[in-house]
Amino acid sequence: MQNELDPALSACPNCRQERVQCYERDEVVELLETGAPIKAYCDQCGEEWDLSTEERAELSSQLTAGRPSRP
Repeated sequence: MQNELDPALSACPNCRQERVQCYERDEVVELLETGAPIKAYCDQCGEEWDLSTEERAELSSQLTAGRPSRP
C-alpha cells in the first residue's frame, strides 16, 4: 500500500485560493489519533494554517475507505 494520500485542497485564509496539500498516510493517522493540528501551507503567500474539522474528516474518510478519494 502506498503511504501517500491523494492530494487534498484547502483554501488559504490569506489569499483565499485553494492550495494542494500532500500528506503521508502514517503522519495523518498519528495526527488524527492524537488530535494534533494538521498544517496546510500556501506557497504563494507563505501562509500556514490548520486544516478545518471538515478537511480533517475528509482525510479520515480516505483512511477508513482503504483507498484515496479525489478532492
